[in-house]
Amino acid sequence: MAVKIALLGSNGYIGSNFNLFLNTKNLQIFPITRKNCDLLDQDKTYKTLKNINPDYIINCAGYTGKPNVDACESNKELCWQQNYTLPKYLAQICKDLNKKWVHISSGCIYSGTKNKNGFIEEDKSNFSFDNPPSSYYSGTKAIAEDYLKTYDNVYICRLRIPFNNQKYPKNYITKLLNYNKLLDATNSLSNTEEFIKACYFLISENCDTGIYNITNTGSITTKEVVKLLNKYITNKKFIFFKNESEFYKTAANTPRSNCVLDNTKLIKTGFKIRHIDQAMEEAISSYNEI
Repeated sequence: MAVKIALLGSNGYIGSNFNLFLNTKNLQIFPITRKNCDLLDQDKTYKTLKNINPDYIINCAGYTGKPNVDACESNKELCWQQNYTLPKYLAQICKDLNKKWVHISSGCIYSGTKNKNGFIEEDKSNFSFDNPPSSYYSGTKAIAEDYLKTYDNVYICRLRIPFNNQKYPKNYITKLLNYNKLLDATNSLSNTEEFIKACYFLISENCDTGIYNITNTGSITTKEVVKLLNKYITNKKFIFFKNESEFYKTAANTPRSNCVLDNTKLIKTGFKIRHIDQAMEEAISSYNEI
């Protein structure tokens, strides 16, 4: 019989791409959204998952704010419920049902570059409620990780600034094309297709559970990405803020995470992931503006 996977939050940016990928495999996929199950109702979610009896559960549900994380500051209750309360009770449900599961976390719990390769999975968050100033979004993701890492049946998969070649509001490439002014910063990023393949690799290859930085190797600056945008997509003259002070005074209501993560742990599993330079150039050169 085909492996059964319950996919929570299957209609979001990451969830919908997960759904597309999983449907290319010989699997039984059970998409779960807030339209067919109140994910914030623990009893209903438990009954839904128990009835499906999946082999694995993948949680893509969460709140990132629209159009950006600034919205989390004015919707703190919803942000807390979806980013902390939901994964907290999913951990108990998966334990009760004796299921391994994947939780989509975030690399936005760090700020800066620890060293040449970046932060590793064991590093304590330095952009969280315990280490202000941080965004409320990052705070909820960090505290959720602290809770989930006490369980031995969960893959905590850190996503970091997702991008691919599809026009979508949450796609980093689309965001840069639409912003009037940009902040130059150095970051690790995650190609969505490779991120999803890595998550699936972890469960299909029965890798050790725990936290994984799932980012493309290396880092890239905003100006380096803009150079590629001008090469392949647009002749727009991009304008940059002079510094972070100007950015926060005029364009952002909450602190932003800019950081570099080390993906060595992922690579040691045998999963092959491209360098960010190659992945970004391919995504931009084939970007679909439709």
